[in-house]
Amino acid sequence: MINKVYNLFDFSYDNRLKVMSEYPREILAKKSDERWLDNRFVQSIQQRQDEKDKYVGIDINLRNLEFDDIEDIKADFDEFADGDPETLMKIIEYMFNRGGFGFSPKTFTSLITNYIKEKHMSKYLDNIR
Repeated sequence: MINKVYNLFDFSYDNRLKVMSEYPREILAKKSDERWLDNRFVQSIQQRQDEKDKYVGIDINLRNLEFDDIEDIKADFDEFADGDPETLMKIIEYMFNRGGFGFSPKTFTSLITNYIKEKHMSKYLDNIR
């Protein structure tokens, strides 16, 4: 069986370059958007840039957070997904291009709730069935 996840995103060189160079800046700009100033998910997004990377990246670090804090961030991620589904898909595409759908405390994947999977990622769910 062919892995159909590749049908979800454009993996051309030009699009991958756009995803890795432009999406993080667009996503980081949401931190100063008045709609998201109190959103714990958005405010938890961190800028990163390693010396070897020429592009700004984004992370979300959940290490050392209490379970309740993580649940609050997940709830705000659901709210963000409904309020800005276009940026949600940019976060998911960025995350996938950066490292696949790995589950690390520094990726967004660990925050994706079933609500987001069912409402905003139906193509992904169809492909894994």
